[in-house]
Amino acid sequence: YDALPTQATANAAFERVRQFATRLRPDSDLALALVHGAKRFDDAYSRLRRAYGAGTHRSAGDEAVPSEVVAPSWLQPSKRALLAPVGVGTIDQALLGVMGVRHGFVRLFALARKVVVIDEVHAYDAYTGTLLRHLLRWLGALGTKVVLLSATLPPSLRTTLLDAYFQNATPTGSVPDGTAGEPDAYPRLVHARPGARAAVLTDPRPEAERETTRVFVERVLPDESVPDDKIDPRTRAGVAWVGERVEQGGCVAWIRNTVREAQEAYATLKGAGVPAILLHARFARFDRNRIEADLLAR
Repeated sequence: YDALPTQATANAAFERVRQFATRLRPDSDLALALVHGAKRFDDAYSRLRRAYGAGTHRSAGDEAVPSEVVAPSWLQPSKRALLAPVGVGTIDQALLGVMGVRHGFVRLFALARKVVVIDEVHAYDAYTGTLLRHLLRWLGALGTKVVLLSATLPPSLRTTLLDAYFQNATPTGSVPDGTAGEPDAYPRLVHARPGARAAVLTDPRPEAERETTRVFVERVLPDESVPDDKIDPRTRAGVAWVGERVEQGGCVAWIRNTVREAQEAYATLKGAGVPAILLHARFARFDRNRIEADLLAR
């Protein structure tokens, strides 16, 4: 089960997981589930469901297709979705397995023999982070293999998550991190198992052969000498900065804090003749799917 932080990231990962799933079982069909509250609005998953319901999915015996990925109707209710052999969805669907909700035990049972991949583990708030630690305790007790992905995981949080997973594992007890005092080189892999010290695997390439990326931070200040009661000064400054980069052939992702600010920036960009695409959570689902597909294609 690939657990992602949002529906948008789960939808974007679905096609990649589907392609991966076609190579897993060459001799029979394999059920794949998209697991979140708005999955019925996802076009790719809806096509998979309709093909199975109409009996038009390809046979697993077709030599051109290693295995056929299907979406059986029995797995569509949210309480059963995680029972699919392969799933991709949001983190909350897994966290419900450790909460006092109806049929929560079914979700936990469904995860017991899977490999659970949890992305962006550094980004969760205190409430979700507490539930995540409880989930890791259960998964450790059940012997479930867990992969935690993060580009910016603080050492203290890494140790906390390791301790949670091995608290009830067999043999019991936490695992020494084995990374204290070491520089947090990136990329690297920390591998931990019961009864052994956590091992750190860093990039095996020599320092001179590793790719490096230089990141520059530039503060863009609004020009207060140009009064405009209708446009926020920060938006006006941002439009000028973005417009200049686009004219030079650049591509810019501008992230605003609120939907209103994003709408204001989009309208101002269009008014200045700068081509722009707007995406936020208040679009109708049909329009949002269309915009997401366009962005992925670009």
